[in-house]
Amino acid sequence: MNDLEIEKRIEGHIESRKTYWTGLYLLSAGLATVSFSIDSLIKIVFFIIGIFLLLFLITIIYNINTDLEDFYKKLKEIK
Repeated sequence: MNDLEIEKRIEGHIESRKTYWTGLYLLSAGLATVSFSIDSLIKIVFFIIGIFLLLFLITIIYNINTDLEDFYKKLKEIK
């Protein structure tokens, strides 16, 4: 990989991370709202599904950060 390819991949990963952070923020706000009024089975189901989605988003963001660190190391080695 050359410099430009690595820089484009870094930019793509950063944009993806921004999108996932936005989703994480919105999902957290939704879960907080649902947690204040858990009074039916459907809300409990949505809350549990939301928790799993929250953990999934956190894992994705962590993996993107790990990939970004690797790309920055490769870019540093090239330059």
